Amino acid sequence: MNGGVAPVGGQLGRQADLADGLRDDGLTTQREELRRLRREVRNLREEREILSTAGALHDRILAASLGTGFGLKVRWALGAAGS
Repeated sequence: MNGGVAPVGGQLGRQADLADGLRDDGLTTQREELRRLRREVRNLREEREILSTAGALHDRILAASLGTGFGLKVRWALGAAGS
């Protein structure tokens, strides 16, 4: 006997390893992938917002330097009038 102490193994050992991140059971991999994809989506949305703001600012500067309404005409000419 081992002094009344149950050996750590089987399901208990597997659960302990999963909790410590030592085993890869597929679910852990999926969670990591989901976390990575969510981070990527958040970054892409932030970049899109920055580019949109920069585009609008560019149009305002261009309109101010060339006359009122010119930025709108430029966007229409480039095919952005419907968006």
